[in-house]
Amino acid sequence: MKRVVNLIWAALLISMASAHAAATPPRIVTLTPGIAEWTAEILGKDQALKELVGVSQYSNYPPELKKIATVAAFPQLDVERIASFKPTLVIASEDANRPEQIEKLRRLKLHVEVMPPQSFGGMAAWIQKLARVLNAPVGGKAAAKKWSDGVAALKRPSGHSPEQIFVQVQGSPIVTIGGTSFLSEALQAVGDHNLFSDLKEPYPKVSREAVLKRNPDRIWIVDESGSAARIRDGWKKFSSLKAVAQGRIEILSADDFARCSLRLLNALKRLH
Repeated sequence: MKRVVNLIWAALLISMASAHAAATPPRIVTLTPGIAEWTAEILGKDQALKELVGVSQYSNYPPELKKIATVAAFPQLDVERIASFKPTLVIASEDANRPEQIEKLRRLKLHVEVMPPQSFGGMAAWIQKLARVLNAPVGGKAAAKKWSDGVAALKRPSGHSPEQIFVQVQGSPIVTIGGTSFLSEALQAVGDHNLFSDLKEPYPKVSREAVLKRNPDRIWIVDESGSAARIRDGWKKFSSLKAVAQGRIEILSADDFARCSLRLLNALKRLH
């Protein structure tokens, strides 16, 4: 009889411990702004504020993330500071975080999950992978559907003629997007063409002469340093450019175009 009582007590204690563990929210640290943004979308802002205990620098959207402590200056990692937050889950990026620093986190016995690089065409699958890491399949399914629906809404009519678009992300030297950038994929997905899609670097340097020779239909200037108006005025001097002659030079918010996010889809829709 005593043995039966002991077994009942043991089962009860295990059940109570499991219930306590389930009631204690995870302590999540994200190591890129994009992962933080999608975590908030998948979990919902309120739940994300309960589970996220640390984020990387520039994790500023949704604005509520600004309330969360910054654990590192992106893209660098402060391994000791991250460990001090006692996270139960650290989510890193294969292409944005350095492998040796990720390994240091693992040597500290931290649970680290590494997300693959983002691509515009593969985002729905990427979102659902992140949702599995977060143990939030329902939120992941909803977020992936929102992404897929947003991409579908960007499709141009079948008779649309692709426009040659020059995207400038830095003024001096001139930096644009190459064929491996997610922005180049995005332009192709909506029926247009990146002027420098033949360049294999994601963000190559190009000369002014190369831009003039290729003569884009539109120029998009991503305003990251507040110098976009000066860059735009510089291009206006070249009246032979189709983009200039047709008044099609647009200044874009860097926040909208910096990440493969729902904000990117909304920004592309506004530019149609």
